[in-house]
Amino acid sequence: MSQHIATIQAIYAAFAKGDVPSILAHLAEDVQWEWGWAQDSGIPWYKPGKGRKHVEGFFGALRQVEIKTFQPLALLGDNQWVAVPIDLEAKVVATGRTVKEVEMHLWGFNEAGKVNKFRHYVDSLAHFKAFKGQ
Repeated sequence: MSQHIATIQAIYAAFAKGDVPSILAHLAEDVQWEWGWAQDSGIPWYKPGKGRKHVEGFFGALRQVEIKTFQPLALLGDNQWVAVPIDLEAKVVATGRTVKEVEMHLWGFNEAGKVNKFRHYVDSLAHFKAFKGQ
């Protein structure tokens, strides 16, 4: 198993416990969160930004969602990237609307072994509709 895959496994284990400080410890100070996102989707938990403070804000926004299922299906990696398909079911607390999908997480690493890029690949329309109660 590659070190990068082990890092992502540790991040997901910390996520399952709600341990945000442990997640942040694996990130570069200047991590690009939602790197490469083409436009603002209007979904609070999918806002692009940079730095650990931004990532803390992501986890704050994620409190608007009740995660029912979060199951990594595979961890695929090389010397710079790890891609993870995730079986996800999540309910937007304010609207009661649910999103059920397989989304993809793409993690990039710097030379020091820290995560320096992260991106969700999701059905953004489904998330937007759930957020808006549609």
